[in-house]
Amino acid sequence: MISSAHDNKQYRLVTLSNQLTVLLISDSTTESASAALAVNVGHFNDPEDSQGLAHLLEHMLFLGTRKYPDSNEYQSFIRTHGGQHNAWTSSEFTNYFFCIKNDHFESALARFSEFFISPSLDGQAISNEISAVDSEFRLKFKDENRRVLAALKETVNPAHPFHKFSVGNKQTLLNDDPGQLEQLLTQFYSQQYCASKMNLVLCSHHSLDQLAVIAKQYFSLVENRGLTAYFPLVDITLPDQKNIEIRILPDKDIKKITLNFSMPVVQHWYKSKPLSYIAYLLGHESEGSLLSCLKNKGLANHLSAGAGISGYNYKEFAISLSLTELGLEQQDLVIGLVFSYLKLIETEGIDSWRYNEKHSIFNAAFDFQDPVSPLELTSHLVINMFRYDAADIIFGDYAMESYQPRLIKQCIDLMTPQNLRLIVVAKNQHTDQVAPWYETPYLTRAITTQDHQRWLNIGRNPDISLPLANPFIVERLVFRPTKQHNPVPEVLIKKQGIRLWHYTEQEYEVPKGDIYTAIDSDFAGSSVRVAALCQLYVEILHDDLAEMTYPAEIAGLHYDIYSHQAGVTMHVSGYTPKLFLFFEMLITQIRQRNFNQNRFNEIKQQLIISWQNAEMAKPINRLFRGLSVVLQPKQYPNSQLLEELRSISLSELLQFIRSLYQNVHLECYVHGDWERSEVEHFGHSIHQQISAIAKPIDEVQRQLVDINNRGTLTREFTSHGTDSAVIMYFQSAQADSKKIALFSLLNHFISAEFFAEIRTKQQLGYLCGTSYIPINRHPGIMFYIQSNVAAPYQLVAAIDQVLSDFSRFISEMSSAQWQQGLTGLLTQVQTPDTSSRARAQRYWLCIGNRDYQFDYRQRIADQLNEISQQELVDFIDKKFNKEHKDRLILCSYGESLDDKTRLTCGHAIRELPLFKREAKKFIL
Repeated sequence: MISSAHDNKQYRLVTLSNQLTVLLISDSTTESASAALAVNVGHFNDPEDSQGLAHLLEHMLFLGTRKYPDSNEYQSFIRTHGGQHNAWTSSEFTNYFFCIKNDHFESALARFSEFFISPSLDGQAISNEISAVDSEFRLKFKDENRRVLAALKETVNPAHPFHKFSVGNKQTLLNDDPGQLEQLLTQFYSQQYCASKMNLVLCSHHSLDQLAVIAKQYFSLVENRGLTAYFPLVDITLPDQKNIEIRILPDKDIKKITLNFSMPVVQHWYKSKPLSYIAYLLGHESEGSLLSCLKNKGLANHLSAGAGISGYNYKEFAISLSLTELGLEQQDLVIGLVFSYLKLIETEGIDSWRYNEKHSIFNAAFDFQDPVSPLELTSHLVINMFRYDAADIIFGDYAMESYQPRLIKQCIDLMTPQNLRLIVVAKNQHTDQVAPWYETPYLTRAITTQDHQRWLNIGRNPDISLPLANPFIVERLVFRPTKQHNPVPEVLIKKQGIRLWHYTEQEYEVPKGDIYTAIDSDFAGSSVRVAALCQLYVEILHDDLAEMTYPAEIAGLHYDIYSHQAGVTMHVSGYTPKLFLFFEMLITQIRQRNFNQNRFNEIKQQLIISWQNAEMAKPINRLFRGLSVVLQPKQYPNSQLLEELRSISLSELLQFIRSLYQNVHLECYVHGDWERSEVEHFGHSIHQQISAIAKPIDEVQRQLVDINNRGTLTREFTSHGTDSAVIMYFQSAQADSKKIALFSLLNHFISAEFFAEIRTKQQLGYLCGTSYIPINRHPGIMFYIQSNVAAPYQLVAAIDQVLSDFSRFISEMSSAQWQQGLTGLLTQVQTPDTSSRARAQRYWLCIGNRDYQFDYRQRIADQLNEISQQELVDFIDKKFNKEHKDRLILCSYGESLDDKTRLTCGHAIRELPLFKREAKKFIL
């Protein structure tokens, strides 16, 4: 089994007596263990009269087995012991996975394996879970991807399972007879779930021999009925469904076309990846690229190329373009330029050196990939077991070992107007049909020979060329051990206007690094207009830098620039040999102000559309954003930002950039395999560049609104759907380790109980949960619910009741249960960094929080070990259950609710700017 030279894990494939194939992974360094089991069953297997049944079964397997009948047993066990779990159902697969502390792996497997041996599938629980499936369906009713997919399902062969409704809802699943429901689900389980259709991955610190014994002990009883995966061998499209245009009306303001070309099922070509090669050239964004040409003509903003819909007997290659208004009007020109570029690839672009360039990129990515968590590893590899030869389960995604120009040419030859299905997603189109389930308006029309001719008549465009050799690719990447090493980051440069931190990475022997730079300006965030200008500046920067940075991006050098309360932050990461050079290129370019007026107009319009679309997001997402706006003085609502953005001109933006960099403070952090002297030289160079144009200042303070001693504060948000939503947030007045530990511990213990009570038992909403939220070091906890059956006042009452009952729940815990839960959280807090990048992120967060000892996790762990059950009970009663508790409630009302359902508790925040201006603040 091919693995990276830097991968110290051991692998072994075994087959149990019941023909269940198991991949064993022994990792002596991991603190957590994980398992994933995938079944070659998905919604394609649903009965025609019970669509969504595979999805419902996925839900049901979590809700009790004959051996462990309690519906909350498995989920509570995993969460109590510091683990995570999830599952998903796709067209042809269902994947179940979890991770947990090593010591509890076998106990978790005992519960997990029973899913596939003796699930209870209780009739009453089925009825309840159908409501959860229905809520999940309604939650994403406005999701544009699902709406488009619903229309596409109507344009394929009805006899092909792609046509089926995948999610399910009450209409397709509900039956008045619980016994009949149980019989139907049991029958589906027995006809589809079978050891011979499953793969399993186990990963822990156990040896391979020990894991083999564990696999046999817990999974040998999974029944093998001799079943094989079966899907009907019918064409996905009928003759009149080929070479058509599908016009789809979106709910949001979207302008997008996708050219889909039918391909042979090319999975067996994974070692040569001809389509990846074509996508590599099509998706290039450097000067002379197809996207560069389209941008310069004002026709498109984004382009992506790669796999479209694919499955057991069908495959599409998709070229998707996000258009401007002009591009939408001139679709024929856009499509013609795409075919022109495809012709260029066919005649001049099939070269071994280009293939070897992509091969080098894949090889470096494989050799020096960041380690992933056991959960990510097992859930990914269990699907790879179905796709690749045994030797390539790990390597298959990266394999590009065989240059075969004939295969590339064969694929290009299929990218013709005659083999095209064109999808146009845009407002203001005529439609004549509505796709069921997501109520998507659409229209289909045959593509004519006249269409073909118009596209091909565009011909070769002189502005388009194939990409040059990539100067950022390093052929031989080698990790360089350094001479000096500090246990935590140290300050190398500390002057007025700049502080440079450095950490030499030694544990993860990869030639990778991270450079963070926060550019603080006392001008940033000073008003709504300035905040809008800052975000517009970041957006136009990304667009302006695209041609320059794209070769670096595909060579493994990445960057991001984002705005924050005090200015902007730039983060670059990737292979260290050329990372300093890449950073200096960027830091020079971000101060430039030679933006094109047409691109300015387009980027500004795209940001307007983005903020407008954000206002139509699902209610709970709008509340999440609203929480940040209420609590952070320099965050503003999208509606206010929009109002300012509309009148901003290019000249004003240029003046803003001058003002932004007039007075600055740089907080830099360099993490990687560089010598100290190299980092010092780099730091002095950056300081000189900034000092030449800016006056140095001290760090800009971050502020947080203090809601303590204010009682209940409420704020209402408008809604664009039928669902209601509530967030209830509690904030600590202190930012010390003890309070952080208490809030974290409460969240850890209450999360499973809250989910079980609100979703499983009361069925108040599919989307609900709790979250520990630290803002500017101040800990807090949030409870959230989105519901299509209850009003905000009912949701608030339900949250209050859970909190009221919870102190008793903690009091009645046995000492063993308490210790198990506490150990689970300690495991999470003390989990070692899994990669150099993860460690860099953690240290950068410490720097941002002024935690210059870098021992945050240990301080929290020490406090957790000191907290008693009674102390947590007292904390809950004092902070969360007293009559006049301090909290912030954000709510959104479903359109069907009347004024009688309005919240009446507490003090309503009506004038947000006034509230934020007058409120006390915490200063960081």
